[in-house]
Amino acid sequence: VRTVEAGADTLETFHQANGVTTDRWGAAYVTGEKAEEATGRRRMFVQKVNAAGTVIWDYSPAGGTGSQVGQGIAMASSGAALHPHFVYITGWFTKTVSFGACSGCSLRAGASQDQDQDQDKEDKDVFVLRMDDHGRVVSALKVG
Repeated sequence: VRTVEAGADTLETFHQANGVTTDRWGAAYVTGEKAEEATGRRRMFVQKVNAAGTVIWDYSPAGGTGSQVGQGIAMASSGAALHPHFVYITGWFTKTVSFGACSGCSLRAGASQDQDQDQDKEDKDVFVLRMDDHGRVVSALKVG
């Protein structure tokens, strides 16, 4: 799925879904990217859409200096009827990304997060993001 929008300032953006999964109640969870042609940056998104097609929540990272792209998504259940089900998102990012206020949710691509690096360098690293089924970030992990 790819949609293209032209804004009032004629900057063209697109939204592209790269992964989808469903829960037992018929809701769909979608991840992908939003890109702005003028800047070249890509922003990941995660959406929960109910069976009627209404967007329940829409998440994008709070900040960062590079791009982030959601590539895959999966559901995991704790088995308890009232316990939250978790949504796992995988993808890649460049430079830095802040997925939220949870401990460890600010990641830096490239060298160890404890080392300084050239912020202009476009190293890519993989992330795994865990969210609850209400759209709250629980944890984030850099892989690589």
